[in-house]
Amino acid sequence: ACALVTFIVGSIAVIVPTPNGAGPWHFAVKTMLILYGVGDVDALNFVLIVHSVQTLLVVALGVYAWTALSFTNKRG
Repeated sequence: ACALVTFIVGSIAVIVPTPNGAGPWHFAVKTMLILYGVGDVDALNFVLIVHSVQTLLVVALGVYAWTALSFTNKRG
């Protein structure tokens, strides 16, 4: 139940028009975790780690796509 509610609240928080949804998403997920009994520091660490992993995944896939694009055959 905690994971589902936190996911839903985090998804709603991303709707707030901020760059990458960083501020509202962090606040919403951290607050929900604290309400479910997770410690303050642990909740903040979780939020920062998840956001960092997601950002690094986008960067890594972008670099992969850019590299793969340079090796494709250009016909035209």
